[in-house]
Amino acid sequence: MKTRTPYPLKYGNPIHQKTEDNITSINNKEEEERKKFFQQDLKKVINFYENNITLITPYVAEDMEKYLQEGLTAGLIIKAMQEAVDRNARSWKYIKSILNDCYNNKVKTAEQFKIRQEEFKSNKNHNQSKVKTEEKEDYEEVEYTEEEYRKKLYEKQKGGNDV
Repeated sequence: MKTRTPYPLKYGNPIHQKTEDNITSINNKEEEERKKFFQQDLKKVINFYENNITLITPYVAEDMEKYLQEGLTAGLIIKAMQEAVDRNARSWKYIKSILNDCYNNKVKTAEQFKIRQEEFKSNKNHNQSKVKTEEKEDYEEVEYTEEEYRKKLYEKQKGGNDV
């Protein structure tokens, strides 16, 4: 008994080919959109850098592109540059240290960066208040009457070690 080959397969499945073409077309469009957004983000970052820090060099542009490819958003990179401008540390090296810290701590967006800064500031304030409290515990305040104070000053002038 002979088996029949269905018509579409005999001449190369045109339905299957159309589906593949559509999928390829969709993937190409998505890739083009990603490239378009990537280029727009890179332009935003470069414009901010040139307007607020200095003219950009190919090395810095390449670094910025790498950070974008690694998943850091343009908003985060701009926020790091704003931080550098606010601190009057307008160098790529300083900005790069901020971005490396963000990358190492899995901070990818400007919002996450802002939250991290607020946490850091609150921890810093908490630690400072703790140190002040410890200092207060180390020393006892002693109140002297005016007469006792004069007596201590007189002893100090004569060579005493008190006061």
